[in-house]
Amino acid sequence: MPAHIRAIHYLNQFFGGVGGEEQANLAAQWLDGPKGPGQLIQSFDPSIDIVGTIVAGDNYMAEHLDAVGTEIIGLIEEHASGREPDLL
Repeated sequence: MPAHIRAIHYLNQFFGGVGGEEQANLAAQWLDGPKGPGQLIQSFDPSIDIVGTIVAGDNYMAEHLDAVGTEIIGLIEEHASGREPDLL
């Protein structure tokens, strides 16, 4: 691993700060930078740069297992160009 690690962080809707159970069907989406606990992780280790956070609802993830991996890869390709992650 490089000395400086670019990371994409996945969080559910609650920890991503977009809502509670009312957002459990939220499709995967990209948020720039660290969100929720990612801010704490990044503050503990300055060699980690969370370039983006992917947030999705718990129910959405459970009900779309066949497609969600492709969706997440698409979000990373669309939003992380030029700052490709070393870690997801």
